[in-house]
Amino acid sequence: MRAAWLFSAVATLAIAASSACAQTAPAANGFHFAQHDVVSFGANEGGFTNASIGARIDYAVMPALRVGLEIAYANLEAAPERAHSVLALAQFEARATLSERWSVPARVALGHLASNGPVLRLASGIACKLASRLEVVLEVAPTFFTTRDGVYPAVGPGLELSFRL
Repeated sequence: MRAAWLFSAVATLAIAASSACAQTAPAANGFHFAQHDVVSFGANEGGFTNASIGARIDYAVMPALRVGLEIAYANLEAAPERAHSVLALAQFEARATLSERWSVPARVALGHLASNGPVLRLASGIACKLASRLEVVLEVAPTFFTTRDGVYPAVGPGLELSFRL
């Protein structure tokens, strides 16, 4: 039930983004500010749902290569209630350009979840330019959370709105 609702929401956002896209020039070098949300569904036997919402600053070394730092609020499933934490990530991104408005980012982010441990997030999806400085990214983000008890794999959708400064 939850997966069907999630798929429907992501499909609706993808359709809305594709209809709103306008022809624009390719991204330029320089700084980009992004608001980034990810929901992670645990792939282990018990399952879990974590969510993060954060902000990232990227520097485009060249149009196809970016590096960035992200700080996010993390809402984590924990017994008996939800837990709250801070997630800090360093991200590396390479992009394949499909057209002037469409591209495919491939991302690797390494970081630390306060009071838990290291985090590895791999992500890829589709990016669409909405205006000359504005783009939306829909992604799938496999994530590995590490705690004292072990490594917990998860996967889920991500949504990002990015503005070139």
